[in-house]
Amino acid sequence: MAFKKETLLEIDNFNSAKKMSELASMALNVRNLLLMEKGTVRGCFDMGCELLKYRFDLMSDTFVSDLTNIITYQINTFLEEVPVSSVLLSVDKETKKLNIDLFLSEAVDGKTEISYRMEKAINEDSRLDIFI
Repeated sequence: MAFKKETLLEIDNFNSAKKMSELASMALNVRNLLLMEKGTVRGCFDMGCELLKYRFDLMSDTFVSDLTNIITYQINTFLEEVPVSSVLLSVDKETKKLNIDLFLSEAVDGKTEISYRMEKAINEDSRLDIFI
């Protein structure tokens, strides 16, 4: 596993640098990949899932399947260290929410699942929340 406890630019109660857990570090890297627009990283023009450009209320079942394949490809290609066994994507068209569940093939910090929730894409107010 290549993810380590990353040091943050914060100080804890004991006046030492805060560290992020291995699972939180992995979840943050995956979130960045999901939100990244293609062409952002020089030399890796295909990197990024561009979730902010989609409208979740207009997604068909075939598009959800295609987006699942895109996410799986991106993680397997650019974040090979993430032990993903499957990706489950669901869309609630009434509330315009996208739910992404990553199931890990091996436990990281005792967990085998990372969940992401996003509301209102194509909107400045949209954000991707992580639930570990």
